[in-house]
Amino acid sequence: GDSNGERDIFLGQVFLPADMADSSVSFKGTAEPGETITYTFTLNNAGYESVTGLLISQAPTQTTYVANSATNGAVFDEAEMRLEWQGPVDGSSDVEISFAVVVDPSLTEPTALLSQSTVAGDGNEYHLPAITVINGHQLRLIQVSQN
Repeated sequence: GDSNGERDIFLGQVFLPADMADSSVSFKGTAEPGETITYTFTLNNAGYESVTGLLISQAPTQTTYVANSATNGAVFDEAEMRLEWQGPVDGSSDVEISFAVVVDPSLTEPTALLSQSTVAGDGNEYHLPAITVINGHQLRLIQVSQN
């Protein structure tokens, strides 16, 4: 509301705080035993304020880490099967981080592998689940009809 009845003109800069909500992960939705799955994270800061971003990604059980596949300074703890990264994410920019795992070659049944990841940096946490179906070609859909 304008109290003096005249138009006001804003001559300034709008400040948008850091916003990591549009961060994402890309991965294979299906794979076979022995195949490599690469998880690529895009930490997106849609605000103007730079932040210290954080990514923690738990690799799926029934996989093995591909040595030296973690990028952009990320560290993979093989004992915990977890990737960790912390670093600057400038305003209006992205940081890309990836790592790879190999699916256990002894899997014979249809299996869903789940990777749980968390991105933070703007005061909130964003969860990025990634599910890859192994041996999905073995799944059969059965139609059931009621008479």
